Amino acid sequence: MLSYATLFFKFSLLTILFISSSSVFANSAPVFWGSTGHYAVAENAALNTSVGFVKATDVDLDPLTYSIKELGTPFQVDAVSGEITVIGVIDRGTGIQQTITIEVTDQTTSVEQQQTLFIISAANANTTGIYLEHWTGISGNAVSGLTSSSSYPNNPTQTSVLTSF
Repeated sequence: MLSYATLFFKFSLLTILFISSSSVFANSAPVFWGSTGHYAVAENAALNTSVGFVKATDVDLDPLTYSIKELGTPFQVDAVSGEITVIGVIDRGTGIQQTITIEVTDQTTSVEQQQTLFIISAANANTTGIYLEHWTGISGNAVSGLTSSSSYPNNPTQTSVLTSF
């Protein structure tokens, strides 16, 4: 049988060990849900049009803050919800896709993930289906043959819409 003094000592030691071991754990970085996101948005999308959401979690349950790393992009991300919206004119002439980098921070650690936004021509923005653009007469078999063509990205040889697979 333990005396009161011994029992009190063991309880105090246990408390000290618990406090010491809990202070050893380091902050865990937030983690994005899923892989890189892909979104479609019309080049004539109105301001505040929702493009989609990015989501992350943090095992430490720290509050998360989202931001876009690039300056001058026509998109913004809501710092709390992760919703990506249109805040400016989208110029398809700069390319048929734009990549933005979303950063999520848990007040200690930040993580970045790229999101690809496919810009849909205004003429086809209300088309239901999969919009295809074709370029013919491209030399070589590398993507650089297409991207260096004077007709890319604004003058496809042919366009079509697939309504099913």
